[in-house]
Amino acid sequence: MSVDVPGLGGPLAPPVLGASYQGADENGRLKKSGYFLQVHLPADPKVRSERWCAYAWPFARPDRALYVDWRGAILQTHEGEYFGEKGPGRSAAFSQSDGWERPVEITGGVGSDGRSWRPVF
Repeated sequence: MSVDVPGLGGPLAPPVLGASYQGADENGRLKKSGYFLQVHLPADPKVRSERWCAYAWPFARPDRALYVDWRGAILQTHEGEYFGEKGPGRSAAFSQSDGWERPVEITGGVGSDGRSWRPVF
């Protein structure tokens, strides 16, 4: 089974994710171990080859939301109501809501969503 990534010209074959990560919903989210998972890529193909980010948030009850990006940053927020259909937007853990230039520092900070994003470790 292959994975269709919008904007990349079709499915990736062979698939880059295992079978348990197949089957994204209409919003591009996967469900795994009690969390929604969503990967975001820039629209610009040149930037897309260098930058990406992903979020995970619980689908059953409020808990922490997680963020990881191309730099290796792994951040979390316990603030807000990220659960179920209400997940973080693409720029939630970015200092500015436009572009890909200003993610929250690896050491933590306030995102464009107004929440505090802190290192997991």
